[in-house]
Amino acid sequence: TIPYMIAFENKPDATLPAQTVVITDPLDTATLDLDTFELGPIMIGNVTITPPAGVATFSGSADLRPALDVIVKVDAGLDPDTGIVTWLFTTLDPLTS
Repeated sequence: TIPYMIAFENKPDATLPAQTVVITDPLDTATLDLDTFELGPIMIGNVTITPPAGVATFSGSADLRPALDVIVKVDAGLDPDTGIVTWLFTTLDPLTS
């Protein structure tokens, strides 16, 4: 098991939440067994989304209200052919999506 974490945050002087954030991370396909890859907890602010155990792809959302009046949609997954893991965070207006 090789756990790891990627951390990021909006700029301190930002006047609005980030609308779209894409994180990509290439894994070494020569030395890692990508068949054993699984996503772990995804934390957005004080909300934690926990994908089911053993999954390499996941879609879900985090409701950040009332602290922020937004919902953040999360799509994450591993492309086993390239070894690239991608997380896509999309900020949605709760009234209009």
